[in-house]
Amino acid sequence: MKDKLYTILFAAVFGTLCGALLTWVDSVTRSKLDSERIRSVLAVLEIPVEKGATDEDLSYLFKRTVEVVEKEGLRYFRHVEDGRLQGAAVHFEGFGMWGEIKGYLALEADMRTIRSVSFYELKETAGKGARIAEPEFRDQFKGKRIMDAAGVPGIRIKKGKGHTEQNAVDAITGATVTCGKVEAILNDAIKRFLKEVSGGQ
Repeated sequence: MKDKLYTILFAAVFGTLCGALLTWVDSVTRSKLDSERIRSVLAVLEIPVEKGATDEDLSYLFKRTVEVVEKEGLRYFRHVEDGRLQGAAVHFEGFGMWGEIKGYLALEADMRTIRSVSFYELKETAGKGARIAEPEFRDQFKGKRIMDAAGVPGIRIKKGKGHTEQNAVDAITGATVTCGKVEAILNDAIKRFLKEVSGGQ
């Protein structure tokens, strides 16, 4: 009888400790992910971060300069300083060739001109589709518009080099599928964002 009671007591204590440990690990991991997301948003909005800034410093800077808006599955971040809108970053995600692609598209205060693009998660082919995360590809978006000359929302990632359209960038050679997926993912976010802010900004 004592052996059975000991076994039950041991199992209960062990289970409680394991549960507490898992909860702690989850909270630490979640906190780390939050810090990484905060850093990503600040970076894509090009908000200066002091060298050696701690997670607490980043959190304070984020709360002071960024407003988070979530509505109907759309999440975006308004960069506001001294009561004035400086720009916004739209979260985007969707499936690429091999897995999910996630990132942020930052816009200038006019809500039509691209400030920058970043990718924080992707599972595309190394040396091909994965090159969307490289500066050579991402830097093309800076200064581009999120609609064409006729005012139709969307950007274009086109084959060839040196596209001069206000909403077009060069695709990556050998990554046609990934580029097509990225275009669709970005355009979905752009259209939903414009619908959200239409008549506002």
